[in-house]
Amino acid sequence: MDRRRFLGTMTAATILSRQLSWAAGDHKIDKVGLQLYTVRSVMKDDFEGKLAKVAEIGYREVEFAGYDGHTPQEVRAMLDRHGLTERFAITWLPYELNPEMPEDGMDRTQYLEGKFGPGKRREIEVRLSEAALESGVTFNWAKVTKSVNTRMAHMLVAAASTVQRGGEMTAALFKAYWQDGRDIGDVETLVQIAVEQGFDEQAARDELANGELRETVIGLEDHARKVGVTGVPFFIVDGKLAVSGAQPPEVWAQVFQQVLAAQQPEQVPQF
Repeated sequence: MDRRRFLGTMTAATILSRQLSWAAGDHKIDKVGLQLYTVRSVMKDDFEGKLAKVAEIGYREVEFAGYDGHTPQEVRAMLDRHGLTERFAITWLPYELNPEMPEDGMDRTQYLEGKFGPGKRREIEVRLSEAALESGVTFNWAKVTKSVNTRMAHMLVAAASTVQRGGEMTAALFKAYWQDGRDIGDVETLVQIAVEQGFDEQAARDELANGELRETVIGLEDHARKVGVTGVPFFIVDGKLAVSGAQPPEVWAQVFQQVLAAQQPEQVPQF
C-alpha cells in the first residue's frame, strides 16, 4: 500500500482488504482506525477534505501527528461533521542508531568495543541493568550475542501500526531480542514473531518485502535526523513538545499539563 498517496488513489475495498489481510489471525479487531502520521504529506492539502475521504472509506477513529495549523477546536468540529473521533495513542516511529549496520549484523562484543573501547561491554550492560530495574525491566545479556540490523523490525512495527498494534509488536520485539536473544534482523524470525502476535504469515512476508514500506521507514528516520533527533528514546507529544531521554513521572506530569493548557480555548471577555 502506498502510505503517502493512498487517500487520493486507492479504493475503500483495496485499503480495508489489505489491512484486514495483514491483521488476519487469532487477534480480533474491534474497531478500524487510521494513523495519519505516515500520510501527513497529503493531509496538508485540503485537510478537511482528506478527513471526509477517510470517513467515506469507512474509518471511524483517527490518530493525528499534528493539526497542520488548525486549532484543536476546529479539528474537533471537522471530526464531528464527518462522524469521526480522535484516538489518543502512542505511535512508535522508526529510528536506527546504526543505520549502516551490516544486514547480517555483527558480534555484539566486537561492535560495542569498536564503538566505545575495549572492555566496555560489561560496564555498559551493568549501567543499563541498574537503570532498567527501577522500572521493572530485565535484560538477559548472556543471550544477547549479536547486534542486529533493525530496519526490517521497524518495518514490521510500521505495518502493525496500521491496525493500531504497533505498541504490541514493539513489546514483542523488545522481549524477543533483549530477553530471548532472538535475531530480529532475520526475516524468518520476524515472520515467526508476527505469527506469534496473531498476524497472517504471508501478509507479514509481504510487508517485510514491501519496497514502499521500506522507503517510508527510511524517510521517517531521515526526517527525525533533520529535526534534531540524535538518540533514543525521544518523544514528540501532541506534535509540538519534544522530550529527549527517559524521564521520571514528575517530568511527564509537567509535559502533559503543558499540552492540556495549550489546548484550552482562549477566554472570551464577557460583556
